[in-house]
Amino acid sequence: DTGAAAVSGAVKAKFKEKPLWWIEKGGFFEVLDLPDRQPVEYGHTTSSLVQLDYIQKLKLRFDPFFSLTGGEDVAFFQAIRDAGGKTVFARNSIVYECIGAERLTLSWWVKRWYRTGNTEGLIEVREGKQFTVLPIVFFKGILRTFLGMLGVLITFPAQLVGRVDVYNHLRIMSRGLGFIASVFGVTYEEYRDHKR
Repeated sequence: DTGAAAVSGAVKAKFKEKPLWWIEKGGFFEVLDLPDRQPVEYGHTTSSLVQLDYIQKLKLRFDPFFSLTGGEDVAFFQAIRDAGGKTVFARNSIVYECIGAERLTLSWWVKRWYRTGNTEGLIEVREGKQFTVLPIVFFKGILRTFLGMLGVLITFPAQLVGRVDVYNHLRIMSRGLGFIASVFGVTYEEYRDHKR
């Protein structure tokens, strides 16, 4: 009834074991928490409703380029918005995601933040004209890396009193490095099965 092409809902974490204090306090597994029906500039498939006829009319699909990196849902919802479709938030539509122990480490989070920055950069590079987009994406990466690193140095002592600021700055820095890597065509395949 909003006339939206797609609706995204909230995602809440359900931990299989107690996470590190900063993960829980920082809400790093929480996805979107906005007023109901507010337009959003981001979409994900963890909790979503999409108008099928809109997808068919535009012949949209998940880009297989992102099948091992992740981010295909981000690119998909971006394509909807680029075509003029509206995405809104459904605050009462909540999905609970079970989080395993392997995702409760600082190492996993640094890699995840790097990957999301890398994917976002790749989406921008693939959608734009390279000779104009590459310098912009590179600058975004350099700026985020520098500001994140500066923030980590300044806020590092604050974790001793239970503040999560240093982890937020580490996220900005890691994503910035991912942006820089995307300019050089580097992809981080988070979902590749390394056991094969």
